[in-house]
Amino acid sequence: LLWRKRRLRCEQSECGRSTFSEEHPEIPPRARTTRRFRRHLARRAKRGAVSHVASEEHTSWWLVWRSVTEAVELRPADASVVHRLGIDEASFRRGLRFHTAFVDLDRRRLLDLVPERTKRSVTGWVDARTPAWRAEITEVVIDPFDAYRQGVAEAFPHVRLIVDKFHAVRLANQALDAVRRRLQREAGRHRSRQSRSVA
Repeated sequence: LLWRKRRLRCEQSECGRSTFSEEHPEIPPRARTTRRFRRHLARRAKRGAVSHVASEEHTSWWLVWRSVTEAVELRPADASVVHRLGIDEASFRRGLRFHTAFVDLDRRRLLDLVPERTKRSVTGWVDARTPAWRAEITEVVIDPFDAYRQGVAEAFPHVRLIVDKFHAVRLANQALDAVRRRLQREAGRHRSRQSRSVA
């Protein structure tokens, strides 16, 4: 069903709105999809990845995500005690700007998602939490990004800082790969010198 909203103009001088669009109870102002479709997206996202649902429904990642947030009741980050906090970067489309995600690692629950990936992204979010909530944090697991390290050092000077295993393994593999390439280049130059001396 495709509905082309008409934009109307009020010619009365006492009218507070000079122009406005047609509205329908199922489609809020400025919305381009129905509430029914967004409820459908939210139900599907409960059983699959947001990106997968967006691809199959031929819509955007952001619409599926907004549909999920509309359907669930998000509790404030301070609502429960958190002992192990995870901080990582998130980018929903390649080439777009990054966000910073805060996760309750024990419950595997997303606490919040804030714009940018800077030291201020960390300290600003933590400063908004209560002192009692901050005092319960014993470990912070981060992506080994220096801005995150600085932010955690300032916001949680009492906690143990841990690099998450995914990034630790990836960095180790990158280091091994760099050593392998260097040894291969040196071995190639050595063979080249031997072949020239034989000739």
